[in-house]
Amino acid sequence: MAARLSPLQRPLRAALSSAAAAGGGQAPLTERRQAGGVRTIVLKNPRRRNALSLPMLQSLRRDLLHDVQSRELRVIVIAAEGPVFSSGHDLKELSSEDDVKHHTQVFELCAEVMTLIQKLPVPVIAKVNGLATAAGCQLVASCDIAVASEKSQFATPGVNIGLFCSTPGVALGRSLPRKVALEMLFTGEPLSAHEALMHGLVSKVVPEDKLEEETMKISQKICESSKSVLALGKATFYRQITQDLDTAYKITTKVMVDNLTLRDGQEGIEAFVQKRKPVWSHSQEEKNRNNIPIVMQISYRVTPSSGQVSTLQESVKRTLVISQFSPDSHTVEEGWGAHSLFKATTVREIYNFKHQESRYSGLCWSSRGIQTNNIERPALECSKPSQVNKKTDKVTSGVQPLQEPMAMGYRLCQFRAQQLLDNSHQWTEWKM
Repeated sequence: MAARLSPLQRPLRAALSSAAAAGGGQAPLTERRQAGGVRTIVLKNPRRRNALSLPMLQSLRRDLLHDVQSRELRVIVIAAEGPVFSSGHDLKELSSEDDVKHHTQVFELCAEVMTLIQKLPVPVIAKVNGLATAAGCQLVASCDIAVASEKSQFATPGVNIGLFCSTPGVALGRSLPRKVALEMLFTGEPLSAHEALMHGLVSKVVPEDKLEEETMKISQKICESSKSVLALGKATFYRQITQDLDTAYKITTKVMVDNLTLRDGQEGIEAFVQKRKPVWSHSQEEKNRNNIPIVMQISYRVTPSSGQVSTLQESVKRTLVISQFSPDSHTVEEGWGAHSLFKATTVREIYNFKHQESRYSGLCWSSRGIQTNNIERPALECSKPSQVNKKTDKVTSGVQPLQEPMAMGYRLCQFRAQQLLDNSHQWTEWKM
């Protein structure tokens, strides 16, 4: 007796087989489990090739939406039991000629689930280990990322039974080059995993025994990022992708500015500058406007005093983050990056405190030193910056010159800060 063909050896027969959904009292059609920020949803009707019947779609939608706003949820993975990821719609549900209401319900729910995947605030990964056809292929194409084993195949064979894969074509046309998508739709012939990778239907192809490892590797990397920032970025990507170039840049420019107001947007910048790991809040809340970090670029310009060797002539740049700005106390606390020590230097001048639109740039000097752990480092003061003569760009008062020479004395500090506090210029002092 001839050996039975596997579903991968007969993709069209597997795709077009009818599948009855599990009825009442039977095992659930999907299984949801979550660990370490990763939710895995498993299609669990392998006997029926995980067909996307109406009950299967309803179960999948419930699992996708379950507690989706939780800060603990960072990634969703859609997987399947058995040799077929999903064979598409249940043909038994579609066999009646006159049940238009039910047919409409099936296709509308399918479209809702596919669009829901892209509207969720977390990335959704398809983990494919087998055949994905028709609406099953549509499900893969609708996910944000897809990882497939080498044995996986993808097809839209509806045309061969007189039911063109029109709704799968929506997702395919947005994931594949037009001619590749149309060849799949017109012929029903399957793509191999490597062909799917070449054309962009899947993100990665790995050996079957590495599929779980690679999927979790991607998932854990995503989990390291801020959920609120990822949610903003994902929504923006899908919003702009259908726009013309100018509109897309207008949308994303505004989102970049909005991103900077998020707590995690500012936390990421501070952590990068301070060379530490960020501590994410995963919150959509904006940073308190009375506690806005200000990034300052510091230029150390060193001039040797008499008696010092010429090797002291050098210039280095450091970037600092000034955090916890309070307009009430008029002080800021400093988050230091790396810094260097230079001795026996001479103060030159302070000038060029400019006002341009809502940004400030200026040159300030150190007026004192702070002794910390036997390392002397300068503090920065700029009193009454509102007394800048905007016509001449000169500071006319409020600045005390530094006595010279002094250890760590000459420090020309150039900074730029976005004025975000309703154009208030009433700061009386900067301190570090």
